[in-house]
Amino acid sequence: MRAFYRSLFQRLAGSYDCRIEESGSDAWSHLRANAVDAVVLDWDLPGLTGIEVIRAIRKDPRLQDVAVVMISGRASAHDRTQALNAGADVYMLKPFDVEEFLQHLRRLLA
Repeated sequence: MRAFYRSLFQRLAGSYDCRIEESGSDAWSHLRANAVDAVVLDWDLPGLTGIEVIRAIRKDPRLQDVAVVMISGRASAHDRTQALNAGADVYMLKPFDVEEFLQHLRRLLA
């Protein structure tokens, strides 16, 4: 999946750098130490879950404006609501439409 996401990010116009972490904990460590424009998370990550990372992002004043996209196989309305209430800007279900994903990212990064 990491290679798939990397190829998607390479399709974005502009000079965006893509970093793919091994776990939610690694992602959170990177976010605390580096400026980013957007974060794409899966719900079920090793270490911190995607929801836990979103909550941490939204509690950190330095990261308040970071765009967050949650991609998950969790299809219930409750899960979607939980992710959006935690601070996700977009919630997409797997499998997802690649062009829709890229449109969301472009809009969030504009």
